[in-house]
Amino acid sequence: MKMSKGEKCFQVFLYIILTLLAIITLYPLIYVLSASVSDPQALAAGKVLLFPKGFRLDSYREVIKFEGIWTSYLNSIFYTVTSMLIGVMLTILGAYPLSKKRFRGRKFFTIIFSVVMWFHVGMIPYYLNLKNLSLLNKRLGIILIFCISSFYLFIMRTAFESVPDTLEESAKIDGANDIL
Repeated sequence: MKMSKGEKCFQVFLYIILTLLAIITLYPLIYVLSASVSDPQALAAGKVLLFPKGFRLDSYREVIKFEGIWTSYLNSIFYTVTSMLIGVMLTILGAYPLSKKRFRGRKFFTIIFSVVMWFHVGMIPYYLNLKNLSLLNKRLGIILIFCISSFYLFIMRTAFESVPDTLEESAKIDGANDIL
């Protein structure tokens, strides 16, 4: 397709803006990486701007020696994987009934989930709930409090609604049911 002069100018302007945004975004990351492998005296003197000066890995050796770092990594992996698995399961279990027109409470629960999505309660009610349920400083409290999102529930519900009813009927003829 042939572009007009105005479209070409706009595209050049857009590329310049996007390039500047990329540089602004990437520079702090590159600086931190360069600073982490640079000589501490060069860093303190302000000689490190983009590329490392006096390549050293002493800071990484110190971090690896610290025993708590491995516990932190394992906790992060545990919380991420467990929350993701429970969150996906709960989202599917909530979205599937909401996608069926025969579900009697569909409109009521959709409104409830919409209100929860648009009016987030904040951290203090989360804390009070955890305290009342005796889940403070417990793994289950951290996993359960943030494992489901109304936004993802609506996305999943929409995906389930796009499955034709005839496909569900043919699966039931073949022996499937709503549970298995």
